[in-house]
Amino acid sequence: NTAVLFITHDLALASVICDRVVVMYAGRPMAVQAATDLFEAPAHPYAAALVGARPRIDQKVKRLQVVPGRPVSALEVSTGCPFRPRCAYAVSDCEQTTPALNQLAPGVLTECIRAGELRDELRESVHVSH
Repeated sequence: NTAVLFITHDLALASVICDRVVVMYAGRPMAVQAATDLFEAPAHPYAAALVGARPRIDQKVKRLQVVPGRPVSALEVSTGCPFRPRCAYAVSDCEQTTPALNQLAPGVLTECIRAGELRDELRESVHVSH
């Protein structure tokens, strides 16, 4: 009955050490899900972008994917999704609506207002060879 808070940028290491992962952006939880599911079915576009940008030993690539734009601090965030300026899936509602952490599936929480409709696309995005 012990919990450990492990803070890292190393997703692979987190998936080995942790049962659950919280992907944070600008001080907000973007996705909460089982660590093993993060690489197969990321629950938020930011989580998918991070997974897509990691180096892999099973694929040879000329360049790693990057998350476009620049990170923002929690002090710069106003109304809307903080990841919106960098998100390939952002729509006008993402600017107007400040997302809340909602259940996408059992044990999976996300702040993305489009997560349900993007679920298959986010899953495919982490399996595409680049």
